[in-house]
Amino acid sequence: MSRLTKIEYGVVVLGVLILVLTAYAAQMGFWEATFLIILTVFSVVLALWYADLGKPKFTIQALPPQNINIGDLETVFLQMSVANNPLSNRPFISRRTAFSCHGTIEVSNTDRKMLFKMPIRWSNNPQPIKPDLDRGKAATMLDQSLIRMGGYIDIPPDESEDLDICYRAPTTSEAVGWSTDSYRVQAGRYTHRILPLGDYQIRILIKHDHGAHACKLTLHNPQDIADFKLDMQQTRIPVNSPSNRN
Repeated sequence: MSRLTKIEYGVVVLGVLILVLTAYAAQMGFWEATFLIILTVFSVVLALWYADLGKPKFTIQALPPQNINIGDLETVFLQMSVANNPLSNRPFISRRTAFSCHGTIEVSNTDRKMLFKMPIRWSNNPQPIKPDLDRGKAATMLDQSLIRMGGYIDIPPDESEDLDICYRAPTTSEAVGWSTDSYRVQAGRYTHRILPLGDYQIRILIKHDHGAHACKLTLHNPQDIADFKLDMQQTRIPVNSPSNRN
């Protein structure tokens, strides 16, 4: 059972105070009042625990590499799937939607030295670009309002969303971390997010309105791009993608 929130704790305390006042007004005996208070507190805590079962529960897994274009650049993208598991065989309660899911991705080397941290980008959110005119010619402009929105999404029960981790072009040996702000630079190639050949440790932290979930995985970036992939390590969570990115 998770710790009581301040609101839930307040409900318990308020219930006890009301019972004490009721027992005093009814002139109950000490043991009768004590038993009634203990029984009520137990009932409230049990009800809160049962309601807590409906909190979002994620399963996170690595997806097969995806062939995605960034403009004219052909790339292989690595992504994760985040599913909000349905709740079954629980009368009077259902799984809740995980609202405003957002978080970070930390990338470290094999010595566990953190190389960089970046905000999550959910793959199915709109690309933060908009059509415009530049000297009478059609062009695309960055939409700043959509950059932050790309890091937030709601996940209803029994549904899943994908999030981006990194990509690699077949013509290079470097992997590049992909995030909500990657659209600000050419092909998202921030210098500190470029990963040479080798293995890397990745930690994903996802927060939402009911709590947080985290998982760890290994990024393999070998010479042969066919073996460019993500491997799940350990997870504390019992625990669709756009085809073109301009």
